[in-house]
Amino acid sequence: MGCALAASLILVGCTSPATQSPTPSPSVSTPATPSPTAEADFTEPGAAEEVLDELVKAADSTRAVMLEFTESTASLTVLKDDSPKTWAYRDGKIDEATSDVQNQDQAVFDPYSFNLSDLGTLFKVAAAISGSDQNQRLQLVDYSGGRVLMTVTTNPESKTVFFYPDGTALPILDFNTRFGVEQGIEDASDSLPAIYSLSIDQQQVAVEYPGTDDTVVRRQRTPRVPVTTLTVPGDAERTVFSPAQIDGAKIWDLVQQARAKFDLKRDCSWSLRAEMKTPEEASASPSPSPKSELVLSFDVDAHHFTYSNGVVKYE
Repeated sequence: MGCALAASLILVGCTSPATQSPTPSPSVSTPATPSPTAEADFTEPGAAEEVLDELVKAADSTRAVMLEFTESTASLTVLKDDSPKTWAYRDGKIDEATSDVQNQDQAVFDPYSFNLSDLGTLFKVAAAISGSDQNQRLQLVDYSGGRVLMTVTTNPESKTVFFYPDGTALPILDFNTRFGVEQGIEDASDSLPAIYSLSIDQQQVAVEYPGTDDTVVRRQRTPRVPVTTLTVPGDAERTVFSPAQIDGAKIWDLVQQARAKFDLKRDCSWSLRAEMKTPEEASASPSPSPKSELVLSFDVDAHHFTYSNGVVKYE
């Protein structure tokens, strides 16, 4: 027997649920025999949090692997004995539901760690960013590398909009601005104690760092998408450095100085790669010291230069 949802949920007039096409994310099936009762409106302030309480109560767990809302439906998938089990609100009641969510070692999260106090506002912000408010669907799910974010999608599909746990929208970054450079570096290197390299171009900020079993992990932040990770076979002989040594403001100042020096357009292309190098690798004039140093190698338009130990060297 399904458990009835608390009467204090906001209700709207009787309507048939809108038909929705499948989304790329795992989906939850609607119970086979819906009843023609009134629908909840989870876009009202507090309504999403209230039905979450009921879902958690029914599931008897906060070990979530997915949480999903539309305007009038909600579902929670939790791990029970390492198997995903789903409970869904449909047509005025909560029942266990079938789902194609699988246990693939995705992140387990506490749904109460996310700000769901006003689903309507999240949908409005997402519509302003994506340009569509048709059949909006909010999901909390492991996006990449164990990072759980809130996403809002539409049907027909438009741009996916990402939100941090506190409900603020992921900023769209322009890597031809100081803010874009600084934020991109912060996002890509977040919480990493040591990295092999950092690179920036117009499309992304990326870092590479040691993985397990002689692998290298590449973490990248693109303008509209949060950080994603990719693991590849690696070279254990590379030297690491702390990402705290990278100063985004200084990088931007060096790019601007090069543009001024060579009378370049303010939006001309540029790229950077920062990594540890020996003096022989960093310069055509070898140094007797074998000690590695952090070298930032820039290409601004057709001009190449390096920056290390406070010294700029133009070629």
